[in-house]
Amino acid sequence: MLARTQNPSPGQNDFAFGSARYAWIVVAILCGLQITSNVDRQILSLAVEPLKRDFAISDIEVSLLQGLAFALFYSIVAVPIGLLADRWRRDRILKISMMIWIGATLGCMIAQSFSALFIARLFVGLADAALVPVSFSILSDYFPRTKLAGAIGTITGASFLGTGASLTFGGLLLAELPVDQIVNLPIAGSIFGWQMAFGFASVPGLLLILALFALREPPRRIAEDPSEESNEKTSVADVVRYLVSHKGYLISLFGGIILLTAFQYGLTVWTVALFIRKFSWTATEIGFIYGLYFMIIGTVASLLGGKLCDFLRSKGHNDANFLIPLVSIVILIPAALLFALSNSGLISVIMLGVITFFVVLSFGPAMAAIPTFVPSRMRAQLTAFAMLLSTLLGASGGPWLVAFLTDIVFGDPQALPYSLAICAPLLLIPGALCFFIGGRSARKLASG
Repeated sequence: MLARTQNPSPGQNDFAFGSARYAWIVVAILCGLQITSNVDRQILSLAVEPLKRDFAISDIEVSLLQGLAFALFYSIVAVPIGLLADRWRRDRILKISMMIWIGATLGCMIAQSFSALFIARLFVGLADAALVPVSFSILSDYFPRTKLAGAIGTITGASFLGTGASLTFGGLLLAELPVDQIVNLPIAGSIFGWQMAFGFASVPGLLLILALFALREPPRRIAEDPSEESNEKTSVADVVRYLVSHKGYLISLFGGIILLTAFQYGLTVWTVALFIRKFSWTATEIGFIYGLYFMIIGTVASLLGGKLCDFLRSKGHNDANFLIPLVSIVILIPAALLFALSNSGLISVIMLGVITFFVVLSFGPAMAAIPTFVPSRMRAQLTAFAMLLSTLLGASGGPWLVAFLTDIVFGDPQALPYSLAICAPLLLIPGALCFFIGGRSARKLASG
């Protein structure tokens, strides 16, 4: 591995190490990490009904496993990891994170109680906390700014590809596993049959650790503003001051990302259960279709979102990172209502495809706004802060809100469609307002 001092910092229009090809190889490795890290999250979505049966838990407890358990450690360590990524070698952080992820995923496989599974999910969140901020930070030094949104859109798309792969192949895998039986494994002992899926999910992580040794730490990119270089080691207080001084677009951006994440996670966690309860589909049937949506529609939408954002910015639309999610939300609201309330499984599944496209289209441009606008010395920290909020409030709050309405307000598991219908405008309308305000602030920032 080349030392940092051996490689001059790339200029704003250069690729790190002078190679666009190698930069995209790095993107491929980081995509592999995103795909793998998303696989285990969807196993619980597919196994909601056997999980509730074998662990004797409610919808709210399921939402805690899917949301809070993952978000708790994530929220504690995300910003410190972002701070570390702005100061230390990011390739090493990724290797350590993957080792923790493998151990935590195997912990999910052998958990024998709600509390044990909750703890294992905590460590999954701990490992995942590094992936997005570190990946975004390292890409911002591999790619020139004019190509960055496309690269980040590719990474974002990989996370949805991982979601799709786990839903499609996870559903097929669960169909072959003895989900209604107890299985005895060497060393691990007795586990529920559906838990074996976690063991299969951990295998790609071992290969990715080897691939990470091919990833070189890039030199930190020269700042466009020379004043950025005056204090490379930025403190948390510096980041807070920057956040306050640029609150017009950053707080609006964070708010929009949180609300969009809450909607997306609430939908993803409960979609399989909705089709099982309302239309009597099997987990394998809806998992296969929903997974294909993420793999095909999601991947295309993510790549398109990044490229569209780069194109609009090249045409002078400095608010492109906000405009794309704003327009998407306007389309998402009626699509989500029709998805939840239609009495036709065919219409609901078609609307699910529409929702998948516009949700995924939004995330790449929205997240790319941080490394696009933020100084290089604090990109990882603010990306980590955004992921902290979106995970703690969005990824945990969205599934919980749906479950709260179903269990507490309606008191009936069959009311799940109405819960999803209420959550869509409740989350998306203020999300649209956030992106509108953020876009206006971005235009003012660019003009003066």
